[in-house]
Amino acid sequence: MGWTTDLPKTLANIFGYLKPVGTFIFSWEHPFYSRIAYNGKQFIMKESYHDEEPLQKESWHGVPIVMHQRKISTFVNELIRHGFIIENMVEEFFGETDTNSNPNEWYVSQKAALVPPTIIFKASKPQ
Repeated sequence: MGWTTDLPKTLANIFGYLKPVGTFIFSWEHPFYSRIAYNGKQFIMKESYHDEEPLQKESWHGVPIVMHQRKISTFVNELIRHGFIIENMVEEFFGETDTNSNPNEWYVSQKAALVPPTIIFKASKPQ
């Protein structure tokens, strides 16, 4: 869901494809997780949570990528607007903190202990 350039259209398509009482489950990187960085001493907010503008990021295997950072409320409100019933949302960290890992790595347990790395939504199409 985070890679789509048109979230409303994507959700409209998914809603249309689902049968009545069909379930739609998706996960994406938690919106806070990507906005936190390690500055050599501590984790800090590196950019505003409220900024939802697409960001050009470093290339991945030579392919330039654009990240679409969205707030939790954007996902929730778009699901509701397209007719989904939100049944559950999970934003947990299940693991132990590894104090020996490099805090500058992207997925690191010290950071995940502060902010969940992922968010999971379970929604359904009404009868």
